[in-house]
Amino acid sequence: MLIDTFQISSKRLVFGDLYEEIFNDERINARILLNLHTIYLPLLQQKKAIQGKKRRKEKITEKEAFISWATFHILYGMKFIFENEDLDPEKDDDRLKSQRKSVNYIFEVVEKEIEKLGDLYTHGEFFKEVSTDRIIKEHILGKYSET
Repeated sequence: MLIDTFQISSKRLVFGDLYEEIFNDERINARILLNLHTIYLPLLQQKKAIQGKKRRKEKITEKEAFISWATFHILYGMKFIFENEDLDPEKDDDRLKSQRKSVNYIFEVVEKEIEKLGDLYTHGEFFKEVSTDRIIKEHILGKYSET
């Protein structure tokens, strides 16, 4: 059996160098974890609905197509939106607003990548690239430096 070296190095980071930061009792508590789950759950449900449409060979929009690949990137984008718009992640309306904006902003990034790469672009490849986080962060933060 071949073991993925990325998985090994990731485990070493999580249970080694980053352990105290990740499992810090002062930073992480049940309320925070429940809140994170509440933010993640609608995206997971949306992803499953899109995947169900794909399996049933139903037509999906380009925006729906990328969402099933970008769940964690959307959450990452939401972080910057919460911070820059002073939104409260514990409020349903603010969570929904942040999610919609994150999806729209990341879709703008996807459209630029499709324009740049043409037929060579795939959601699967783009959302696995290390540089994607940086591209998304810069794009979203750029929205706030424009105003």
